[in-house]
Amino acid sequence: MNKKEIPKKPGVYIFYDKNDKILYVGKAKNLKNRLNSYFRVGVLTDKNTKKCSVQQLLDHKEKLLKQNAVRFETIITSSEREALILESNLIKKNKPRYNVMLKDNSEYIYLKYKFDEEKMYIPELSIIRKKTTVGTGENFSPVQGNTQRSLDTHKPPNNEKLFGPYTSKRSVIEIIKILSKTFGFECLKVSELNKRYIKEKKDKLILSPCFNYHIGRCNGICCGKIGRFEYIETVKNAMLFFSGKTVEIRKKLVEKMSILSENKEYEKAQKIKEQILSLDKISENQDVREIKQSSKDIVSFYKYNKSIFINIFNIRNGLLLGKRNLELKNIEKENGKEEFLKIYYLNNIQRSDKPKEIVLENNIENKDIEKILDIKIRKYNNKNENNLIELGKQNSKIFIKSKEENKKILLELQKKLKLDKIPNRIECFDISNIQGKFSVGSMSVAIKGIMEKSEYRKFKIKEDYGEKPNDFLMLSEIIKRRLSNKNIKSWGLPDLIILDGGKPQLNTILKLKKDKKYKNILNKINIVALAKKHEILYFYKNEKLEEVFAEKLFLIRQLRDEAHRFGIKYHRKTRDKSW
Repeated sequence: MNKKEIPKKPGVYIFYDKNDKILYVGKAKNLKNRLNSYFRVGVLTDKNTKKCSVQQLLDHKEKLLKQNAVRFETIITSSEREALILESNLIKKNKPRYNVMLKDNSEYIYLKYKFDEEKMYIPELSIIRKKTTVGTGENFSPVQGNTQRSLDTHKPPNNEKLFGPYTSKRSVIEIIKILSKTFGFECLKVSELNKRYIKEKKDKLILSPCFNYHIGRCNGICCGKIGRFEYIETVKNAMLFFSGKTVEIRKKLVEKMSILSENKEYEKAQKIKEQILSLDKISENQDVREIKQSSKDIVSFYKYNKSIFINIFNIRNGLLLGKRNLELKNIEKENGKEEFLKIYYLNNIQRSDKPKEIVLENNIENKDIEKILDIKIRKYNNKNENNLIELGKQNSKIFIKSKEENKKILLELQKKLKLDKIPNRIECFDISNIQGKFSVGSMSVAIKGIMEKSEYRKFKIKEDYGEKPNDFLMLSEIIKRRLSNKNIKSWGLPDLIILDGGKPQLNTILKLKKDKKYKNILNKINIVALAKKHEILYFYKNEKLEEVFAEKLFLIRQLRDEAHRFGIKYHRKTRDKSW
């Protein structure tokens, strides 16, 4: 690109290395001014070619770029906001070496509400997990099938609503349990009712009562105790809680109770009163409470070494609905915090779940961010908000301590097992069956010492190994499937594989090295086997079999136990479905 061709428009600029790999992606309100700032005066243009060259870069990051970057290009956008979104998507897709890396200690969790009045009898609810794309929905209200859709660049369809993000799936499930006892919407036959509605198109369908009806968590939609439209209204009221509109729910319930009392329907009015009391109890049991019914995020920053750790309290209508801990690495620019706010709130938060305010320890200099995000950003203005900011810093310190302890555990593991690198990604495999029937495989995963349940995978054994169970061949099958090109592309390679078993299991998998298809791959991975009876780890080092007691290696045993638990759960589900 010629110097004169650099436009004075908003857009994205990309630096490439000699192999045409992206090194760095940045965005600018004015590309010409931004790129000029990367070079010293008089060195931007090559005298012979009259083309822009990557020389004399200024700060530390730019010095590193200088050593590796050979060219750059620009992409013009219609606005700075569009440039920011494009920059974020390019960073996520290409993971450039010199970009600020946002590390999250947990994935994004959303509550999904789906209802199409023409095609569905009643709404479906599910908890979905999000990093770049959404995988299988995990149900508290039964939902069949998978949801394969990117949440980063696409809005949900009109018949869907997403509530979140939340950091704890468990806390969402607990709230759902309480709300279902209050409102009675956790019917176990939602999917069955919706399938029948497609065929019959009746406004009242009657099945046998589900289990939750007998324990008070289903209000009888499955067996015709309440009508379709009453159930839909009930679910919508419950969803108001996840929008932080608890005052609105309470107001609706009080009005309904009054009408029922006036009509002398005292039994129904009493049920509504119980719902109101239960809702009040949920509100009182929040860890952090606000006197005002506010909708805001309290964001605190804590600098440690070359990283900035962030804690976010999500408060909606005075209730704490979520908490996040994140890490910004390689921050060298003073506006790193502002860049974080833009990227995080533009790309990770659904419009319906954006706070009205972002509260910080100090005011930001660039007020344009407020216009881009359409969120008010201000300094704390009362003692309670300041206390929450300080509490956020304490949370960050705990997060740092936990991270450092995990690193020590991994270093100890590397030393004990004589590994050539730190095992940042560890995968453990197990087989579950009953005398060879309903055979399944399972994979548990730890990333940087933390169990990552979203990365767990289950495998239904496809091959027929006869009447007698053959765990060795089954284990070999799931390892082959794990190491397929498709799965390597999706999940990457593990640094360490743990096999639930002993020397026979280890030798079975190592025999795969004789196959040219797996030899090079397996040579890059450390493999060990954990024998249950004596808690001994077996592995080969320089073709010599070695043994290590796993008694003190808690992470290894935790992975083994998790793979076993996850496998047994899937095995039972497969068996019960067959029966």
